[in-house]
Formats: sequence, structure tokens, C-alpha cells
Amino acid sequence: MAVVNPPGWLENAGPTHTAAQLRTYVGGLLSGTFSAASNLRPRGGIHPSMGGSMVVTQTGTPSMGVNVDSGIAAISGSENSTQGVYWVLNDAIVTVGITTAHATLPRIDIIQVRVRDAFYSGVDNNAIIDAKAGTPAASPVAPTPDANAVVLAEVLVGAGVTSITNANITDKRKYYSGVGGVISVPSESDL
Repeated sequence: MAVVNPPGWLENAGPTHTAAQLRTYVGGLLSGTFSAASNLRPRGGIHPSMGGSMVVTQTGTPSMGVNVDSGIAAISGSENSTQGVYWVLNDAIVTVGITTAHATLPRIDIIQVRVRDAFYSGVDNNAIIDAKAGTPAASPVAPTPDANAVVLAEVLVGAGVTSITNANITDKRKYYSGVGGVISVPSESDL
């Protein structure tokens, strides 16, 4: 494809603009690209200061769940190179359940915020915050995030545990910035 017409927000274009076009135009205001494979996919991530920046913590009384604080996420669509960026608002603390621990082996789960868009796959049209369980192993690794997702944290689920504490949670949030802005990262490998 070459130039996409009509251009965004052209007054006399009528109802010809796709949702993906509009998401891509707004996503163009974000700094950084998601990968070299598709320079039309912006980096996305979490707003670094609005709400609680979607930080993941243990529940008030440690349980087999974690809390995700409020915040805004820019989620780069990963099912198509021109899918654009989805904006997700979480306006309250969400408690996410962690599945029962394996009796003898640890595993690493991820907490992710993701968009399900039936235009590309599945039947749902929504955003959710959920846990994706890893595979129990002597040396566990985190699972691959689902499509259209941003990873918020990794959770080490020890063998036979019945609760998750902050010591088991590793922050994996990546922040976004507007074009020309500075992206806050804990280390260079997080770019």
C-alpha cells in the first residue's frame, strides 16, 4: 500500500476512516518504535505519572492475587503492522487472581494489560488486565505475552505457595513518551 487516503480527519471524507487509521495517527505522537520489523508500530507502554502508573503489588492481606493500580496504557497492536495504538484507562485498583501453585516446581507468571479486537482475531472487543501462567519448571521462564499486550510485572509463583508478596513481583512496566520526549527506563535493555 502507498499513501492511505483519505488523510486523517479530512472534513469531507465522510465515514471512510478506519479505526486502525485513527489509532495509527494518534500513535504517531508516541516516541520510539516497537521493533525494527515494523516502523509503523510505536513502542507503547504505561504513562509514567498518571494514576498509580499501573504498578503491581501484593493484595492487602497476601493472597493468590495481586493488585494493579490505576493508570493509562498505550498498547501497540501486534496482529498487524498498521493496527495502530489502543489506549486503555484503568481508573481503579484491579485484583488479578493467580492460579494455584504447582506442588513441587516454581513458575513465572506475567501480569498483562491487553486489548482483544475481534476485527483481527477472536470474538471479544475489550481491554482486560489478567495473569498468564507460565510453565512449572526447575528453572522457570516467563510466558510470551498475548497479542496486543503490555507486560506490567512478572510474578514468581514458588512451589506449593499459598500467597504472593511484593518480594515475588518484578516490575516489568515500560513507559511511553511523546515524540521528542525522554523515555524513562530502569536500564538500557528496557528500550
